[in-house]
Amino acid sequence: MSHIAHTHHLEERSAQRSIHPAEVDQTLKFPDHREHLGGPKYKFFKYLNGRTIVVIANTATKPWVVLTTWSKPGSFQPRKRPGWNTVDRFVWETLKGIVRFLYHLFHRSH
Repeated sequence: MSHIAHTHHLEERSAQRSIHPAEVDQTLKFPDHREHLGGPKYKFFKYLNGRTIVVIANTATKPWVVLTTWSKPGSFQPRKRPGWNTVDRFVWETLKGIVRFLYHLFHRSH
C-alpha cells in the first residue's frame, strides 16, 4: 500500500508476533473498527484468520506512519459506553447525524 510507511519497529514487532505485512495493510485499508486515540493517532482493528489484528497509526502525514501492531485471539468486540443501551446509542447517533447535516448545510461554499 503506497500511502503507508512501515517503520523498523513495526517490522520487528510484526515478525515477533507472526503478523504478515499484508495483514497490516488489510487492517488499515479495510478496518472492522477504528478508535481515535487523540491527535493524529488511530487504532485500527480487523478480524483475520481467527484473530483480531490491531494496528496503531499516525495519520497526520502522507504516507501514514504505522507505529506498532499486535493480535488478539478471537473476533473484535467494540467497547461499549457504560450504561448505554440500544435506545441511548440510537438517540446519540441520530443527534450526531443532525449536527453533521446542519454543519454542512451552513458551511457549504456559496
